[in-house]
Amino acid sequence: MAEEEPATPASGEQSSESVDLTDPEAIRRIYGTRYTERMRSSKDWQEWHSEHVQMLQDVRSASPEELASSEFQERLWERNPVSSSGACSVSTRKVVEDRALASWLAEKARDTLPGHGPERVAKMEEVFGELCKRVGRLTDRMPWVKILRVMASLFPEDFSNVVTAEADLLLGIRNGCFMEGSIGKASVRFTFQQTFPSYRPSHDVGSSAYSVSGERRPDMVLTVRDGNRTLLIILDAKYRCSRSGIHAALGDMHLYRDSLRISGGGPKPSVAFIVTLSHDAEGAGVYYGNEYRRTHGLGGFDLAPGKDHQAEALASFLSSLIASRGFALDG
Repeated sequence: MAEEEPATPASGEQSSESVDLTDPEAIRRIYGTRYTERMRSSKDWQEWHSEHVQMLQDVRSASPEELASSEFQERLWERNPVSSSGACSVSTRKVVEDRALASWLAEKARDTLPGHGPERVAKMEEVFGELCKRVGRLTDRMPWVKILRVMASLFPEDFSNVVTAEADLLLGIRNGCFMEGSIGKASVRFTFQQTFPSYRPSHDVGSSAYSVSGERRPDMVLTVRDGNRTLLIILDAKYRCSRSGIHAALGDMHLYRDSLRISGGGPKPSVAFIVTLSHDAEGAGVYYGNEYRRTHGLGGFDLAPGKDHQAEALASFLSSLIASRGFALDG
């Protein structure tokens, strides 16, 4: 059952130990602490629990026609009690009014799912990816919290909605988390939401990352080093699929390339790419072509859940790009 993470308790009642959110037993242990047991006895929690259970029962008993109705769609998207944290300011009026989306969502909610295992996970990824794609066409920004609530309401046995007290999504990795390895003679470091703080005179020495203007935090930074050479690659997830949305997202990539630095004379990012679920907007395809990406060091990639060929295309392009800059990738 999907629940939001409790607010931070008093000192000494919550462990700083990281939690594997893919492990059901680990999640259950979160709710077995003295703090959460005390919270469950509160009137607010009991009221929320009753509303949540009622919502799940109503979804389960509703016919496909009832699920697709404007009234039920408005309840799913705008008055969903799955979690209270983060009201989400993104308007979903067009989403609620879209009859084709409502019918598709009702159909998926009543589909027979594979048994537990990789096939079921793949099906959930497929539904989630398609929902994001359809909603992205109807909104200026992706209403992530609302999408998660809808998925957790329609598929409560398969989908969790865990939200922090600050209404940030817990994805199981933290800002600044990184992976390191090597490819041939080059060392590689992949950092999730690396912080590039605002410039200070101390940044003129050392090897720290910084921004020449305001603080920046791109979603993903790939750093490739071979001797004295360094290549910075920026990848940033964007969810605006209209032509104007893609133009605005590419504007952010220009900003990253111009403002991010490594102390001690290190390079600026050489390339910066947006990563989107789709690029259906007319005329946007030019930004997703290999020739455009190589020529301008800018552009986009599609990367949706369950689309392995898209991940392979991204990996292939990056390998080719790194090799073209003179880095030895074969031992």
